[in-house]
Amino acid sequence: MKIAIPLEENKGVDSRVAEHFGRVRFFLIYDTESGSFEVVDFEKEEEGVCSPASFLIERGVHAVYVLGMGYKARCMLEEAGVQVLTGEYTIARDILKNLDRLNKFEGGCTHH
Repeated sequence: MKIAIPLEENKGVDSRVAEHFGRVRFFLIYDTESGSFEVVDFEKEEEGVCSPASFLIERGVHAVYVLGMGYKARCMLEEAGVQVLTGEYTIARDILKNLDRLNKFEGGCTHH
């Protein structure tokens, strides 16, 4: 399974999670089967892609961890079969250590 985490910065697994999914620059994409990850610069890769959600769908992601997300992006991901998850973790490494403790994201955007 591939899980994507929106990041504020590019420090690998030590990166802080981005609070605003719609304005994210980096994604950490972690493959649970191989234990490998990559950090993707969405800003450089986004040509022809209309949103972070469609970008992740095109990359074959199975789940996304978020702190907040707008309704439209959540619906787009869920309609494509991508799980939208959340939790109390704000550092990528903590999320990866606690994948079994994540919850389904039910809300909308909480960023103001």
